[in-house]
Amino acid sequence: NWTLDKAKSKDLPFFYDNVQSHKLAITQSEKTLQVAVEIKDGQPELVKMEFAYNLDGTESKTESKVRTPDGLISVPATLKAESSENGELKITISREIPMPNGTFKSVTIENWKLSTDGKTLTIHRADDNPGGKQDFEMVFIKS
Repeated sequence: NWTLDKAKSKDLPFFYDNVQSHKLAITQSEKTLQVAVEIKDGQPELVKMEFAYNLDGTESKTESKVRTPDGLISVPATLKAESSENGELKITISREIPMPNGTFKSVTIENWKLSTDGKTLTIHRADDNPGGKQDFEMVFIKS
């Protein structure tokens, strides 16, 4: 289990001003990485998502939640995880977000790095979504 440390994170998007907690529950088997996400952002509805990544590099499909002016909506998402020789994990999440003028394809790329002592997970994240491009770093502490 991991909890976001906002003070150690860098360049968080403006909506993180309202985030009271961001937690990850990660389990791994030989073939998959399961990530349960829970975000408390001051809204009445807690944001909960579950992602299952295939560790063989093949894509998987799921639904992802996106907050819109009308509230949370579920959108189709394609997931891919690739490990690198230096031990980092690259995750790609592609979403199809309905917009008034058609569907917008949003892409998130995360590079995960675990500290040598196993107590800190740093995720460098690059988002390309309807709000524009964002590049930031989230630091999670093992809880």
